[in-house]
Amino acid sequence: MKLHIIVGGFIVLLLTGCISNSDEDTDWEPTNAEEVNQLEGVSMTVKEGSGSTTGVTVLIKNDSDQEVRHGKPYVLEKKINDEWYRVPIMNGLGDFTDIGYSELPTGSVYERETIWGSGKYDPLENGEYRIVKDIMVFKQSRNYDKYDLTAEFEINE
Repeated sequence: MKLHIIVGGFIVLLLTGCISNSDEDTDWEPTNAEEVNQLEGVSMTVKEGSGSTTGVTVLIKNDSDQEVRHGKPYVLEKKINDEWYRVPIMNGLGDFTDIGYSELPTGSVYERETIWGSGKYDPLENGEYRIVKDIMVFKQSRNYDKYDLTAEFEINE
């Protein structure tokens, strides 16, 4: 009887050791975007059918009573086990430019195609993703509030 318990325990240990997490479970950084889509009247969506392994087209809509500003940089995240993780950038490539675009006036929509198929990321696998962008509301010259907008999409190719 003791032998069966010892052998059974050994098998459980062996099987536990054989179960491995994928690299993305262990190496990817968790999201920094804790509170998202909190700016009332301002939204970001993915243009229907545009999410792919090479890029996505986002629409930022301002239905608020404030002018907002956004920049070029974005973060791409993948949902793994119901948690969001930042997709690692290849070889340190990324948006080093911090370009600020024109303000997005009330009642306007901004459309931007974001392409990452040029080596910024490894080829993306099927799954749930989201793009995260900073939106700023300026109070005075150098005084602003920053909000994180997200738009989710699925890759199934």
